[in-house]
Amino acid sequence: MGFLYSFRTINKLLAIAALLLAPLGAHASSLSIVGGTPITFSGYNGQPASVTGTYTSGSLGTLVALAGGTFSATYLGQESGYFNQFRFLEVQGLKLTELDALGKTISMQVGAGVLGFKFWDSKGAVVKNGVDPKTDSSTKNDFASFAILAGQCNNYGCFDYILGFNDGYKFDADYDDFVVGVNLSPVPLPAAVWLFGSALIGFMFVSNRRRV
Repeated sequence: MGFLYSFRTINKLLAIAALLLAPLGAHASSLSIVGGTPITFSGYNGQPASVTGTYTSGSLGTLVALAGGTFSATYLGQESGYFNQFRFLEVQGLKLTELDALGKTISMQVGAGVLGFKFWDSKGAVVKNGVDPKTDSSTKNDFASFAILAGQCNNYGCFDYILGFNDGYKFDADYDDFVVGVNLSPVPLPAAVWLFGSALIGFMFVSNRRRV
């Protein structure tokens, strides 16, 4: 009987541990693509390719956060004749440019939903996440877009996705004109949750000893 009770207690503890640790495994699925259209392309080369390797396919769509957390973008290179940038919409002045060193990272706190960022080039083309450039009055160009590429690890970190910008130069579509790696780190469990879990586990052990 004592063995059976101990077995049941262990199962309860494992269940509690799974509930407490589940959010820690959410990182891999914290970003998602909505309305993604698969694309193939060529010409991804130059500085980005020296960091990420060559891409030939990706997706056109909207990048969304499935949960709140810290959204980070890291500059991984450019190959263009224009001056391109990546900017966060919610934080004035927080951006990555071609003058930055490879590996520079910017971050902001976000909630669940469409992520607020845009790519911009020196000719006036603007591409906002979740907005069709053809319907956006803030852009002077209908040719720019960005592709969501498969995530990877490289010398500058591990990324959920790579974003490749194709600027307003209309004679190519190679998605290497400005490249960033992005991550979303979910909000960690509050310390109070861990304390509550530890107290609950301790209580169960004490309760078990009293019944023996």
